[in-house]
Amino acid sequence: MKTTVLTIVCFLMLLKLSAQEYKVASVNYKTLHTLFNNVNNQGNTSTLKSIDYSKALGKIKTHEKYRTLVQEIIHYDLKAKAIYDNSESASYEVSFKKKNAKALVTYNNLGNITKSKEVYKDIKLPFKLVQIIEKTYPEYTISGNKVIVKYHQNQGAYTIYKVTLNKKGERKVLKFDKVFNSI
Repeated sequence: MKTTVLTIVCFLMLLKLSAQEYKVASVNYKTLHTLFNNVNNQGNTSTLKSIDYSKALGKIKTHEKYRTLVQEIIHYDLKAKAIYDNSESASYEVSFKKKNAKALVTYNNLGNITKSKEVYKDIKLPFKLVQIIEKTYPEYTISGNKVIVKYHQNQGAYTIYKVTLNKKGERKVLKFDKVFNSI
């Protein structure tokens, strides 16, 4: 009887911890647009020109690392750098690095983002994705993940979730799109 009660209590605690671990943050286009307008009123117009980038990303639902890096990319002021030259068409590749997150972003000579590739490792996955994985692979545990976000000004943005699962030495790597369809 004690073992059964203890097992149930442990199971409930595990569920509660799991639910807390996968809370998500949300930023949407309107929030970013307000942010751009505030920055623009301070005299920095390069961030306003990155609005296509933020619009293409759409609703961002993930870990703080993601939002922090995206904001740094949007606020990057190419025109303030010594290498900037507006006398002819050019592109500038800028690398951003954070702990478990990195991005390679290409800006044109006007300071607009033309393309980017962002990679985030071992961040909190959206709760819905975790539910899908746990339902489909109940014997497996999630041992790691990588979220890849690619943007191109003519094609928009897309997101890929790569999730690594383990079960007694057996390893599986799953891929999902931004709406959590398996790919």
